[in-house]
Amino acid sequence: MDLLKKGLVWRVGNGESIKIWGDRWIPQLSSYKIQSPIKCFTEVDMVAMLIDGEKSEWKVEVVKKVFNEVEAEIICGLPVSKTGRSNKQIWAPSKSGVFNVKSAYHFEMQMRRSGCLVEGSSPVQKWPSEEVDFGFVWRKMTQFLSMEELELTAIVLRNIWSRRNKFIFESCFNSPANIFEQAEMSKAEYMVANSAECPGRNLAEREEVRWRKPREGVTKLNWDAAFLKDSKRMGAGVVFRDQEWDILLSAFIP
Repeated sequence: MDLLKKGLVWRVGNGESIKIWGDRWIPQLSSYKIQSPIKCFTEVDMVAMLIDGEKSEWKVEVVKKVFNEVEAEIICGLPVSKTGRSNKQIWAPSKSGVFNVKSAYHFEMQMRRSGCLVEGSSPVQKWPSEEVDFGFVWRKMTQFLSMEELELTAIVLRNIWSRRNKFIFESCFNSPANIFEQAEMSKAEYMVANSAECPGRNLAEREEVRWRKPREGVTKLNWDAAFLKDSKRMGAGVVFRDQEWDILLSAFIP
């Protein structure tokens, strides 16, 4: 049943029963859901508000204003019902939109490869937590996860943060399915780079890097972090400077 729900997506008719945010109605995106932050509308507004009912077409200017470039292009390319027919749920993994066993099998395999369906006993899989203090959550994870799992978790979290920023500020969409795979690759590269057997590794030969001031009107952020493997603790520091080299703000986490 869970697999079936993940494969069902709305085909827009009049848009009156489909929520803009939260419902699955965007083809070509892995989640089928709008990823752009909510603006101009509310989380309960319907897709019908994006459609010009008299002309039976999308309100293109509104769509481009509300959504990022990728999503706006997809939405404006969706057909709109000329007769005001009701919305319809279809089976997205099948080209015909009709459920069949073959498409369900391939869909499940794809979900497993992407990590969306995981069979295992991971301590953090679907871990219910209402904590708002990430430091507390991280300390709890150090009690239940191995060092290898902690390292991978940290990389996944960074990839999620990086994906969000690229999506919002650069309109660059990266499928969530790639996050875990990229994290595993990054971890493997990190292990090789920090291996004592890594050829050519010589910390004494690090290239000298000098601070460069930002252009006028821009604040530059520099940061650094260190991790103590034995105690499973880390520290980080940040400093903000302007084009005059003046320190505007500095902070650290012990």
